[in-house]
Amino acid sequence: MLVDWPRFLLAGRRPWVILRGARPPHTIPIVRSTSERNLLPVLALPAAVLLAVGHLVWIIVGGEAYQRAAYALVVILIEQGLAGMAALLSARKLQGTPASRSWRILAAAWLLWGAASSLNWGTWMLQGRMPGTPSMVDLLHLAGSLPFVWALATYPVNPPERFGRLRELLDVLVLTLAVLTLAWLSLLRPVLRVLSTESALVFWAGVRPVVAAVGPVLALRVILLAGPRRETRPLLLLGASAGMSLAASLAWAYWSMTDGYVPGGFADLLPVGAGILATTAAFLVRAPDHSSTEETGSFRSHRLEALLPIAFTYAVVGFTILDASLTGSVDAGGLTSSVALSVLLVARQGVVAGQNEMRQYASLLNAS
Repeated sequence: MLVDWPRFLLAGRRPWVILRGARPPHTIPIVRSTSERNLLPVLALPAAVLLAVGHLVWIIVGGEAYQRAAYALVVILIEQGLAGMAALLSARKLQGTPASRSWRILAAAWLLWGAASSLNWGTWMLQGRMPGTPSMVDLLHLAGSLPFVWALATYPVNPPERFGRLRELLDVLVLTLAVLTLAWLSLLRPVLRVLSTESALVFWAGVRPVVAAVGPVLALRVILLAGPRRETRPLLLLGASAGMSLAASLAWAYWSMTDGYVPGGFADLLPVGAGILATTAAFLVRAPDHSSTEETGSFRSHRLEALLPIAFTYAVVGFTILDASLTGSVDAGGLTSSVALSVLLVARQGVVAGQNEMRQYASLLNAS
């Protein structure tokens, strides 16, 4: 092979670039693969765990409360930011699949929560206290909770048979309305009766755990519909993250309505753990393999998912009847939700019956 030396000297390139038909040295692909390798999955999880362990050790050993609180707020901010970045990387990895959109929405949720945590940290560093309730932090946190719930409600799963999205829509509506009603009857309404003069504080302190309660239920639905291996592992972690976020919201709401939330304690490990679990879930997610027979999940899990709307509807109706028998008065919100859930459940069962008829008709056509 000949080298075009005049062209080589003018271009200032290495000889193997100009060799006609020659392959570049074996070191170039290695350098290229190293430069293109993303180190975030390798470094993010160990760093997140080390930060959480550092906070736990600081709590056990003790120290200056102001510095420990500032460190806790920084750790929460970092964990939520890592979860958002990991979700964005997963959305990019799943580009071209339906799950990519859901992970983008989850990334937006975690980044909004991170923005709320940054305001918490800034207020603590400047004023030595947490923002009051309500504040911009509450709005940002609510703005992050809504896309989080939306991502779980619309997360694409792979049921064995699908004749439309009407049943999925009805299932999500029934579960969401049922959880919100149960949270109202068991959490918000009793507190409002005791603190009737501070209704604004109760609303803004209670709206965070009420909305967060929807996340674990919708995550459970998606887990039951997902495949047994590839899809279920990250969704289990995501559901556990939603559960820890609910626990953190309940703890924050309790302290907000009593002595006020002061960071730096064991309760801060709840949002930290939620961020670590969400980051791990984002790194574990993989594109669904539709050629695999395992992606459809088990028949038992689908049966359990089909019973979820019925069980939650009965829970709301039963709780409303029990509350009326104990207090002597019927709650208007519980009664309205019970009627609405009953109507939605009847419509859902009609859709299920229609799907069964379509399955039978399709089987007859295939057999003929």
